[in-house]
Amino acid sequence: MEAEMPPTSIKQWYEHATNLDRYWRESKREEERLRRQQKQEGAVTNNATTISVAEEAGNTTLADDNRAYSDGGH
Repeated sequence: MEAEMPPTSIKQWYEHATNLDRYWRESKREEERLRRQQKQEGAVTNNATTISVAEEAGNTTLADDNRAYSDGGH
């Protein structure tokens, strides 16, 4: 629609340029917000994975202890 009716006065050109600049800045802010959100979600996933690995290691030790008791090792 803008191509059909280009700005004809300095004021219209200024408003158009100002709007484009505002949209560009909003877009950059949104990109940065999404980038930070992805980093935070990645950190949460990494922490959850680390905890799961630690829990799994703890469960393996318990399973080994249970086998020792069931084999009469106690």
